[in-house]
Amino acid sequence: MMGATGDLPIGRRAFMAAGITTGIATTGLAAAMVAPSPAAAAITSTRSVVDFHNGGSDWTAAFQAAIDDANATNDRHGGGLVHVPAGRYVVAGNIRVHTGVTVQGEGWGSFIRLASQANAPIFSVDETTGADGKPAFATMICGLRLNGNGSQQAGSPPLIKIATGSATTPIFNDHRHTLADLYMQYGAGDGVAIEGTRATRVDNLYVTKCAGSGLSAIDASDGLFTRVVSAGNGVGFSLAGASNNLLACRASRNSADGFVITSSRSAVTNGYSLDNGRDGYRIQGNETNMTGCVADSNREAGVRISSARRVVVGGLSSFSRVPSDNGSSPFHQQWGVRFENTGDNFISGVVRQNQTGVDGSNSNGITQLVVV
Repeated sequence: MMGATGDLPIGRRAFMAAGITTGIATTGLAAAMVAPSPAAAAITSTRSVVDFHNGGSDWTAAFQAAIDDANATNDRHGGGLVHVPAGRYVVAGNIRVHTGVTVQGEGWGSFIRLASQANAPIFSVDETTGADGKPAFATMICGLRLNGNGSQQAGSPPLIKIATGSATTPIFNDHRHTLADLYMQYGAGDGVAIEGTRATRVDNLYVTKCAGSGLSAIDASDGLFTRVVSAGNGVGFSLAGASNNLLACRASRNSADGFVITSSRSAVTNGYSLDNGRDGYRIQGNETNMTGCVADSNREAGVRISSARRVVVGGLSSFSRVPSDNGSSPFHQQWGVRFENTGDNFISGVVRQNQTGVDGSNSNGITQLVVV
C-alpha cells in the first residue's frame, strides 16, 4: 500500500511535493491544514468518562463532567466526542447532552444501568441543554447498551428523552439529533421518547422489555427511523407528528399494537409487524403511505385504518401462520385488513388465513386485495 511520497511514481511524487504544497502555501491554507489552531483541536478532541471519575460506584458525575468539558462553553459551534470504554456503569440518570457532543461507546460491552429509584432518563437532551437560550441540536448517542432497571423505578422514565421544543435552530429549523447502534432494555417507560423535535435520525436500535413504547415520537416531525427492532414492549412504535419516515423497522411480540401512526404524511417502507397483542399496524394519520409491509399473526387486525383519509397501502402481505385460532402462539389475526370510519383510501396486496380477510367500509376508496 502506498503511504509516503516515496511510494508514488516519480511524476506524481514531484507533483505532490511541489505543486500542491506550493499552491496551498500561496493561499495561506497550508499552515492551517498542517497545524490546526488550539481552539479547533479542543473542539474535536476526545474525552473518556474514565478520566473524569473520582471513585465510587456512581458514574453520573463523570459522564456529566466529560460532556460538559466536551462543550465547556456550550457553544453552538462547539462539541466533541465523549468515549465510553467497555465496562459497567451505574448512573442516577438525567445526563444532559449538549449541542454538538457525541457520546460513543464500544457496543455491547459499554453497559450503562440506571440506579434503583432514579426515576429519570439515562440521557436527556432538552431545551436547557443548548446554547444562547436555544434548544440543543446535533447531538449523537451511539454504541451503548442501556438498562433502565425498570422494576426498581417508581415512575416511568424513558431510557433516552429528546425534547428540544419547537424553537428555531440555525440548521433549517431542524434539531438533527442522532441515535445509532444501541441495545436498550428494561425501561420503566418508553425506550426512546422524542417530543417536539424535528429531524431526529435513529438507526440500528434494538429495544426490548420496556413498559411503554419501544420508540415514541410525540409532536415530532421529519424523523427518519431505520433498522429499529421493537420487541416485547408495551407498544412497538408510536408516531404522532408529521412527515416521519420508517424504513426496515420491525415490531414483534409487543403486548399492544406493533405500529401506531397518528402522524400525517408519514411513510412506512418494508415494515414487519408480527405476534403483537393487538393490531400489526393501526393507521390514524391522514396521507400515510405503506409500501411492502408485512402483518404476520397479530392478535386483532393486520392493518387497521381508523378515522384516517387518503391512506395508500401497496404490496401488503397480511396473514396468519396457522389456519385457525387454537389459543396458542403464534396468534391468529381476526382481520387481515379492517376499515373503521374511513374512506378515500387505496389498498392492495394479499391476505390469507385470517378469520376475516377484509372488514368494514372504505367509502370512495379502492381496495384490491387477493384473499386466500
